[in-house]
Amino acid sequence: MKLWGWGLIRPRRVLCWDKNMGTYEKWGWSKDEILMAFRTDQWCMMKSEEKIDTVMDYLVNKMGFETSVIAKNSLLILLSMEKMIIPRCVVFEYCLKKGLVTGWVCLELVVCRL
Repeated sequence: MKLWGWGLIRPRRVLCWDKNMGTYEKWGWSKDEILMAFRTDQWCMMKSEEKIDTVMDYLVNKMGFETSVIAKNSLLILLSMEKMIIPRCVVFEYCLKKGLVTGWVCLELVVCRL
């Protein structure tokens, strides 16, 4: 864990931490998955509950990805819905419909590197 990540655990941020833990648990993440996501990218615990819910709702309910896949790619929580996630997922869905992509593709490839 990076040294600056410890600043997220200071007492004044405990309330934010607890709320986000509850939000991630609501989406089916285990404590181990939450801590793994935190180790990967500490800023995923600083996002608002609304942002987390919006990203998770879109990727899980609309796109059909599993929550554990998002936990492994916690960087996705930080990305802009309007600028990064939605446009790339629309292109991915189009490619699936046209048969240009077959089978499941890594979520990180779809959103981060398309």
